[in-house]
Amino acid sequence: MAQPRFCIGIDLGTSNSVLAFAPLGDDREAAVLAVPQRDTPATEVDAPTLPSFLYRPEAAVAAQVTAQGQWRGDTGDWIVGRLAQRRAGEVPGRVAHSAKSWLCHHGADRTARFLPWGSDELGEAEKISPVAASALILAHLRAAWNRRFVDRGASFAFDAQDITVTVPASFDAAAQTLTLDAAREAGFPAHVRLLEEPQAAFYRWLDRHAAGDAAWQALAGSDAEAGTTGAAPRHVLVVDIGGGTSDFSLFSVTPPQDGGAPAIERIAVSDHILLGGDNIDLAIAHLLAPRFGAGTGVVPTAPRELSARQWDHLIAACRALKERVLSSDGPPDEAFPVSVPGRGSGLLAGALSATLTRAELDTLLIDGFFPDCWATAKPKRTAGAVKEFGLPYAADPAVTRHLAAFLAGRPPVDAVLFNGGTMKPAHLRRRLVDQIGAWQEARAPVALDSDDLDLAVALGAASAGRRQR
Repeated sequence: MAQPRFCIGIDLGTSNSVLAFAPLGDDREAAVLAVPQRDTPATEVDAPTLPSFLYRPEAAVAAQVTAQGQWRGDTGDWIVGRLAQRRAGEVPGRVAHSAKSWLCHHGADRTARFLPWGSDELGEAEKISPVAASALILAHLRAAWNRRFVDRGASFAFDAQDITVTVPASFDAAAQTLTLDAAREAGFPAHVRLLEEPQAAFYRWLDRHAAGDAAWQALAGSDAEAGTTGAAPRHVLVVDIGGGTSDFSLFSVTPPQDGGAPAIERIAVSDHILLGGDNIDLAIAHLLAPRFGAGTGVVPTAPRELSARQWDHLIAACRALKERVLSSDGPPDEAFPVSVPGRGSGLLAGALSATLTRAELDTLLIDGFFPDCWATAKPKRTAGAVKEFGLPYAADPAVTRHLAAFLAGRPPVDAVLFNGGTMKPAHLRRRLVDQIGAWQEARAPVALDSDDLDLAVALGAASAGRRQR
């Protein structure tokens, strides 16, 4: 086999997926591939992230795409990416999402066709399994790479490269095997390796501080002047809260020797916690649902004011609202409208509307997901975990209580690295740093800079591949 030209890193995410690549043979930084994808049935865009949504189009839409001969990304009857994410708010019964969250759910057959969950718009034969859905996302990324380098020769082909796919650190052996099964189904070569997401994010941070002792100086904080000779190891906590899971990993970092990079060792990883952006979407939906006053409904797990169809639309709308609000700052009284279709059909059915202010969302996040707690706190247990979309989400949505339980009995945290789209707001990162400091008797950890929370895992995975060669 010829030597690869690139190390490819793929973040197969619950909400978004990313492909990054690092050239072999030189020291250029890893870069992110702009992924072509359908934005509308008639238009295509290139974007650094590929939404992990799959849309099975209606016959008319499929005919429109086919008639124009538009690129689909080797995904058969499904369309992956932006168009699928948008259609989740319009025809939720035809859109599969959160496939990654299913890969670690032992109560389900992950190879069975049941996505979109609860859909009555698609027959069983038209649905897709979590493994097959993951495979189509990976197949789209593989096809995007080959499309980009089609004119460069066989040595530039995807299958000729060094490939790493990331998984949550809490994925068990079964979930890891299913991820590799999805990669094989997507046409990936047999030499694919897996890497834990928090470790990939940390590699990315180390790459950005590779000059001299820059990484160690940042980790040492106020003790940086002490140098590296005889210095004690530093303990770095990676908090990775994405669309579907919360992952905590604790690393021991020893000072660099002879101008090299610091040595890292993972010393602890959290249990699998199904708690992330999807839970926030549901919490926003439950907050807004009573404001519509839409009569009586039929969904046991949804507020009785909404029907099953309206509830699905509301979840999709809340997902879009969350991403919009968390990605930018604004005044507390900034209001965001949310609409769901009426119960009837046609224009006369109208639409139902409600609003949510930025201050209300902040209160929901702080009180529900990031409340203050003692260092001895434990996640609250209930008779059964919350179940939405068929998934057994964490019974306690408080990230802080899960984090306190993870850190109990472990070394003090010297520095924190954040990852995942949920941690984009600076005030949420500050809140967790302050909370950890309070647990450590006012010894607050250093907050490591992390300005590419959506891309760091893929970039770090590509760099990790290069480190290992």
